[in-house]
Parts: sequence; structure tokens; C-alpha cells
Amino acid sequence: MLDNHLYEDALVYLQQCIDDKQATDYDRYKGYLEKALLYKRLYNYAGALKNLDIALECGLKSKNDEEVRFRVLLERMFIYFDLQRDREFDALFKQVDESKLPLVGPDTQGFYISILGILAMRNTDFVEAERQFDRAIAIMKNGSPRNVPNVYRAKIGLYGDMGQHDKVLETYEAGVDYAERYGIDYYLIVLEEAMTRYYVKIKDWENAYIRQNKVSKLRSKYDANNRAGKLNSLEQELLERRNELTRKNERNFRYYLISLLVLLLALLAALGKLYQSNRIKNSLIAAENESMRNLLQQLSSEKSKVEKPNISIDSFDFTKRQLEIIELVKLGKTNKEIGAELFISENTVKYHLKTIYEVLGIYKRSELRENVPPKF
Repeated sequence: MLDNHLYEDALVYLQQCIDDKQATDYDRYKGYLEKALLYKRLYNYAGALKNLDIALECGLKSKNDEEVRFRVLLERMFIYFDLQRDREFDALFKQVDESKLPLVGPDTQGFYISILGILAMRNTDFVEAERQFDRAIAIMKNGSPRNVPNVYRAKIGLYGDMGQHDKVLETYEAGVDYAERYGIDYYLIVLEEAMTRYYVKIKDWENAYIRQNKVSKLRSKYDANNRAGKLNSLEQELLERRNELTRKNERNFRYYLISLLVLLLALLAALGKLYQSNRIKNSLIAAENESMRNLLQQLSSEKSKVEKPNISIDSFDFTKRQLEIIELVKLGKTNKEIGAELFISENTVKYHLKTIYEVLGIYKRSELRENVPPKF
């Protein structure tokens, strides 16, 4: 259901399963777990963590408490890994008992093993990294092939670091084949992003520009932020409907009509705010895309030049907001602190940082602090 982008339908279905009076504690655990995965796919990590907490609470009441603890531990660890919150990730990573991996499905096993490969890459142990990635792919192909592209994305980075261009292209094609076979646009996006970073790394600006254009088009189609906002509104609406049904037998007909009118007014107000928010968001996206196009054109024109070893921000056409974020990162600010200081959301900070990383050809904020001069 999620692969076809029927997120609203998926949320309604999951909430119905959770609210079913015949549902067991384990059934509710599975429902909240799937909701967490849904929000994670849409980059709504706060919503994902919230649903994981509820899933754990329900699951611990069942007979499968060991499985529940281990699965929730891994999913939380995956989220903190994606968010690059190293302290939280390291604390959870140390708690993982690999002997319990058979308790979870092949997709979860594969994601965990692929993280082992990424950690090996960071230690420049490329042989071990390739071994772990191949191990993850083998497990996923046998049990959850639709998620294999996520591992191929990591292998593109590995072969790029190893300077094996042919294997980069071969791995990309294999990942795209699986993503298209199962109709998962999200994986097409991450594969194109990986190729963009690769071409930037080898200073092939023309191909980097082409890949980034593909990323922009796929992101526009996927529209993760807008979908996440709709899901939040829909979940709130579902909660209101459930509460209304609970109170229905205690109210008379007149009170019911008044409540319905209030609900309709609230929905109209919410739709008005959503419309206004979408207009602002679309204008911001258009501005960011224009900035990215100008930047990549600049990079393309400089592809034949020998670049200096140190990163100079002046050579990139960053927006004022991106420069502010870079400066705050250099000061050691967290995403949450940056958002508070600039009066923007934490997700917006993450979006800007993702763009900054791609342009500079780096992967995390520590590289930004180490390689970029302290004043711009």
C-alpha cells in the first residue's frame, strides 16, 4: 500500500486495526510500528519516534516482549543513524545483541547489517564494508527484495571511495531495477542522490548537474513533506472522529449537530491554513531549486579547473539562509538550536543541511566543521 503512495489510506487502515476491539496487544504493537515506519519514510522522525514509544508500550503487554524490545531498539537506532545523532545512535548500537537478529524480519536484519557496512566504510575497511553489504543484499533478496535498493545506494558510495567507476554504474543499475520493479519512488530518489554525490566527488560536473535535475523532479513528484503534513492532519481528524463516536451515545441530537458544525469549521480553517502553507512552501521550493540550478551551472563551468584542497564557501552560490546555517553548525549548534535561532523548523534545517552536504561533497556536520573556514 505504501509503495503506491496511498499513505492516507494506509493510515486509516492502520488506525482501524488499532481501534478494533478484537485486536490483541501484539496487533496494536504491529499497527503502531507500521505507523512509525510510514512516518519515517516521509522524514517525519518525531512522528516515527512517538509511534515507536506507543508500539513498545503495547507490545510489552504481549507474550512477544523480547521480539518487541529488540525490534523497537533497532528501529530507534535506524532513526538516530539517519539523523546523524551519533550519541544516541552509539548508545543504542552498543545494546544490540546480534544473536537476536532471527527475531526480526529480513528487511530489518538487512538494514542493520548495511549499517555495519557503512561503519566499516567510515573506518576505510572497504573489504569488510563490501562483505557486509553483500550479506545484507543476500538476506533481503530472499525475504524482502523491495528494500534491496537501499543497500545498493550505500554500495555506490563504497565503490566511489574505492575509485571503481564501473562497479558504481553496475550497482546503480541494479538498484534502479529493483526500485522500478517494486514501484518505490523513494529509492529512485536516494539512488540518484548517491550518483550526484559520486559525480561531485570525481568532479564530473556535467553528470552531477544531470543527476541533480533528476533528484529535483523525483522529489517534486514524491513531495514527502506535503504528504507528511497531510498525514498529520488526517491522524488528528481520525482522533477527533474516534472521540466523537465515544461521546455520541451521551449526547442528544442537537448537541451532535453543534459538534458537527464545529468540526466542519475546524476542517475549513485547517484547509485554509494548509492552502496558505502550501503556497508558501511551493514558493520556497521554487526558490531553492533556482538556487540549486544556478549553483550547478557554476560548478559545471568550473569542471576543468583544478580546485583548491580547502573548501571556500565564497565559491558556492549559497543562499543567505544556508550561510547562516553553516555558520551556526561551525559554532556547534544542533539542528534544534539552529531552528530556534532562525525561527524555522528542525526539518527545514535538515533539508538545508542535506543540500549543503551534497554541494560540498561531504556527508556529515563534523566534515563541515573541520573543512570549512570559520568565517565566510
